Order: sequence, then C-alpha cells, then structure tokens
Amino acid sequence: MTGQYSDRRVLIVDDEPLAVESLAQLVEEQLGCEVCKADDGETALAILATAPFDVFITDMVMPGRCGLELIAEVNAKWPTVSIIAMTAYTEAFPYVELIKAGAADFISKPCQLGEMHAKLVRLFRERELREELLRERFEIEKGREDLRAMRAAQSQAEKKYRSLFELSMSGMLLVEPERFVIRDVNEAYCEFCGLPPDKIIGFGLFDIFGASDRARIEEGLNMIARTGRGTLADLQVTSEAGADNWFDVSVTYINVEPEPVLLLAFKDVTIQREMQQRLADIAQKDGKTGLFNHRAFCTRLEGAMARARKTQQPVALVFIDIDNFKRCNDTHGHQAGDEVLRLVGELILSHIRSEKDDGFRYGGDEFAVLLTGADAQAGAHVAERIRSEFCKADHYGTSMSIGVSQMADGMNADAFIRAADAALYQAKSGGKNMVCIG
Repeated sequence: MTGQYSDRRVLIVDDEPLAVESLAQLVEEQLGCEVCKADDGETALAILATAPFDVFITDMVMPGRCGLELIAEVNAKWPTVSIIAMTAYTEAFPYVELIKAGAADFISKPCQLGEMHAKLVRLFRERELREELLRERFEIEKGREDLRAMRAAQSQAEKKYRSLFELSMSGMLLVEPERFVIRDVNEAYCEFCGLPPDKIIGFGLFDIFGASDRARIEEGLNMIARTGRGTLADLQVTSEAGADNWFDVSVTYINVEPEPVLLLAFKDVTIQREMQQRLADIAQKDGKTGLFNHRAFCTRLEGAMARARKTQQPVALVFIDIDNFKRCNDTHGHQAGDEVLRLVGELILSHIRSEKDDGFRYGGDEFAVLLTGADAQAGAHVAERIRSEFCKADHYGTSMSIGVSQMADGMNADAFIRAADAALYQAKSGGKNMVCIG
C-alpha cells in the first residue's frame, strides 16, 4: 500500500514526541502521505495557513490552543480538512461534542496504529468519492449540450452515492423526515438487526428504538431539522435475535429531489459503553463482596435522601457489624474471614430489590443497606431475614449486630448515619446477634 496516497497531506499535532513520531512513521511508510508535525495548537494553526491539508490529527490536551476550541477553529477556517481527535480523557471529551465541534472521527489514546490506519484509509476513500462527485457536478453544471451525456453523468454520481451508502461498514437508514418512515436501508444495518430490507423499508423509524428513547429522539430530530446535522448519542437498538446494542446515530438532513431525506448512520458503541460501565463498577464496587464501596455509599446516600424529600417517601438505613470477626480471623485464618465477608455480600444482594435498594461494604467487617421507599419497620424486617439466614450458614462462630434508622424531617446525611450507628451500638451492647431500631 506504500505510495497509494502519496498525493495526500497530513498534519499531526501532539505534545508527546513519541506519539507524533510513531503516527508519522505509520502515515509515511504505510500510506505514503506527506506528513507535517507540530507540538502545540498555535504551531499547527500556522502550518495549516501555509498549505492545503487533507487530514488534521490532533491531541485534545496540550499546551496553547487545544481541545474543542482548536477543532472548531480549524473546521471554521479550513472546512475541507478532515479532523481526527485523539485523547486519553474520553469522559472529558464525549464523542457527540467532538462531532459537533467539527471532528470527522475520534480515537482513544494510547492509539492503536491498526485502528488509526483503518480510519485514515476510510477518510481518504470518502474524500476521493467526494472529489470525484464534485468534478462530475462541475462538468454537469458547465452545461453540456448532450442531454443524454448529462443524464449518464448524473446516473454515475448516483451510483457512487449508492456505493458509499451500501459499502459503508456503518449501518445506514434513509428516512422520510415528515412522517419518519424508513425509505432505504444498507446491508450493514440489515446484518446487525437480522432482518431483510423488506422487513425494514416502509416501517416507522421509532419502531426500531425502545419506547423510553422516543421523546429524546423526537426532540433531537427537531433540532437537527433546523441545523442540518447532529448526533443522537447512546441509543439502544434490539436485533431480531434479541441482542441489545448501543449506538451513536449521526443524522444529516439532505435536501434532494423529489423530496428531502434524513440520513442516519449508526456507530456501534456497545463495547465502549460496556468498558465504561466496567470501569465505573471497579471504581465503585468492593471486589471481595460485590457490594458498593464506602466512596459510593456517600454519593448514593445523598441521592436517596434527596429523592425521598422530593417524593415524600420514607428511606431506611441499615448498619451491619459482624460480631467476633477478629476472633474468626485469629482462630480460623483470613481465608475463613473472607468467606464470611463474601457470605454477607451474597445475603445482602439476595434480600434487597436490585432496582431500588443498594448494599455497601462500609469498611472492614461493617456493612450498610439503603432501602428506598421503606420505613424503619420494613428495614428491620429485611435486616432480620439477613441475620436469620446468616445464622443458618457456616459462619465460623460469628453473628450479626444490626441497627436500623429511618430518615426524619430535617435530617442531614451525617445525622442519618449517626442514628443508624446508635441503633447498631444498642444491638452490640444488648448482647449482639440482634436487630435494633433507632
């Protein structure tokens, strides 16, 4: 492939010299492009002003001008340049914001050279098609006398548009914008959803999305109708086989005869979404018990209390302490102690409602349970079931002391915690292995 894109010029800007050199080597040796390099945004803007470039690859965080501001400025001054954004801070630069600013594509750092190679080849091919279409349009607009030749040229342009639509690796739909009826679909979308074109064309756009997304999609499409293009992020689509995937959907309003259409391009973000969820779980979950950790407890407690005040519903807090846990570790070893901790985690998760309640490893051998919509009596009932099941299991001579508190009017988080802690102390001082309400 060396030399295939020797007529293309690429500018790379990054304040990490090794990153610039590795990318430059890829672009020069594998694609044959002419490469210019810069280590900050100001230098990059100065280089762009000197000569035309096809692709601008930029880091999002570096000295001087950078980030969304740099992308927007490049897009405004040199709109024909295709921009690829790179960043290690994906949470700070959401995909939707990058596309709104004017980026053509996005890649996470550290960059995988194979992925960058594929993105550049795709951009170059798209540019070749657009340039060829522009040349053909120019020939048509010059006003050839031969109507047959003009129609043939138009047909060729339509075929190239069709090729771009059909051969795209992204699923694509053409939608009638008034009634949101699907007019056409490409092969990539059919492969994902597991349906032939005749089971998609003619149906409503909203039939393919979950009912919970409809209001958000309608609002987004109305905004896009005014601006011409935009992106609907994080939409769930269920295939015929029942698989749930998540997509960012780029929408472009195309004003063509005999009627305008909406072009929807689906970018599968399922893997990225699952990765973000796993990272979030790692940050919030205790690896030994599967419960939320102390850091998550503070955040979720405040949220539960705020919702309770708004909805006028009760919320109960349960504190659990494992009696004789140090003796268990000293007598039976830390492996037995770990088994006890895992058992407590399993019992908590099996006795709370996954959609409403939360369980926490508060610290060491202390646990907490947050019960939304439950008063102190309901909390004590849940706590007693957990304590009773724990006593039936192999617990190495340990037991549970449990305190339960209900949020009162005017109570802040610290007071709520103190009330549950006082009830736990009452259970401890009363002989252990019991549930007390504070």
